[in-house]
Formats: sequence, structure tokens, C-alpha cells
Amino acid sequence: MLLKRHIRSNKIIAVLSMLLTALFLSACSKSGKETITSLSQLNEKGRIIGVSTSALDPAMVWEVQAVIKKLAGMGKTMLIVTHEMNFAKAICNRVFYIDEGGIYEEGPPEQVFDHPQGEKTRRFMQRLNVLELEIHNENYDFLGAMGEIMQFCDKNQIPHRMHTHIQLAFEETVQNLLLPVLKKTELRVTLEYSVEKETAVFVIRYGGEKTDMSLLENELAYNILNGVTVHMQHIYHPEQQLGNEITMCFK
Repeated sequence: MLLKRHIRSNKIIAVLSMLLTALFLSACSKSGKETITSLSQLNEKGRIIGVSTSALDPAMVWEVQAVIKKLAGMGKTMLIVTHEMNFAKAICNRVFYIDEGGIYEEGPPEQVFDHPQGEKTRRFMQRLNVLELEIHNENYDFLGAMGEIMQFCDKNQIPHRMHTHIQLAFEETVQNLLLPVLKKTELRVTLEYSVEKETAVFVIRYGGEKTDMSLLENELAYNILNGVTVHMQHIYHPEQQLGNEITMCFK
């Protein structure tokens, strides 16, 4: 029985021990030789591991975790590369989120997984699909923007009712509330959709003085927004170029 467990553990370690030299080469900067040298030194003292638990039998995932924790308890340093966030969160004591060939954010798992500081990290950890639009003048392509929103909603299979509410919120906020009063037309619109939670968040940022939609004269448009959103708020950041921030939530 002990021999079988030993053989099984060795098989698991063999599955884990895939050196990701090609991945690290592509992620290295101009000082690639120094980076590869340091990785080689790390591999002499510990392990560089690529983990794809999605390819494993679900019952083996816990065994893989147990083996890695056992190796860590033996003083082995392990650099593990994986897209399996639940797996990584369960075994790591430090996280590096890599984007576009560089370290975008790093920290303890409690920070990176639960309270990420970077926008890209937050979107990745929460598995958000994102659409971004920029409006630079009042004569922007409104129909084109609405078309992009429609395509985004169709692609992510957003329920028809929510889809309609999102388009209506964009039209009322941008066309009927903000553009008529803003002195300078520069808006950044972000639409985030969570497939897991089936919720959408609209964030519209714009510059100028503090401009709260609830204080504008178009009461009809504001009432429509209250009717199609489950939550709506305005925050002002005077230190930022686009200091006004409107957040609208849909469910």
C-alpha cells in the first residue's frame, strides 16, 4: 500500500515538473540572459512547475496540492505557473500576476486574489468580460457605439432584458444628461460583465467640475436610469483628469 502511494506521488510530481522555458523566454525583457540565469539557479534549489489541473481527474487535484505543500514543507522553493486560480490560491504564499511580458502586480494571496490593486488584475480574478469606449466630441458615432454595446451583449449572451437596460442607460446618461451640460466632451465608458454572477457594471468617467447627474435638470432621464439599474452612484475625484465617475449596476 505504501509502495503504491509512493509510486502515485512520484507520478504526480512528474506531471507537475514541466519546465516552462519557452514561456519565460517570451516573457523576458532585453536582459533575458540574466533572467534565465536566475531561473536556472532557482531550478537547482527548487522547482519551476507548470500546472494544468483542468487536465487532471478532479480527485487528483487535492493530491497535487498535498504534494506541492509537502515539497514546500521540505524547504523547496517552487515557482508555479498556472491559470487555475482556485488551485493557486490554495497553495501559494506569494502571487505574481504577469501581463504583456512583465509583472503587473504582486503580493500575498489575500491581496492579489481578494483585493487586487490593479485594474487588469481585478478583471482577471473576477473573470470579467470588458468593453471600453471613448467619446471625444459631441458629434461622435452614437449608432456605432450602440452597435458595439449590442455586439458585446450578444457575444456574452447577456439576457435580453439586461441588454435593453444597458443600452437605455448609455443613451440616457451620455446623450440626454451629460453631453448637453459638459463644457469639454471627453468621456471614458467601461462596461463589465460577470458571466458567473450574471451582473453588469457600467462606469462612465468624465472631466470638468463636479457634475452629479441627480442634480441636473433632466429629471425624466434620471428617473429612467433609476428604473433600469439596481444601484447607481456618483463619485468625484478632483485630483484626476476625468474626476467624475458614475457607476451603474444591472442584474
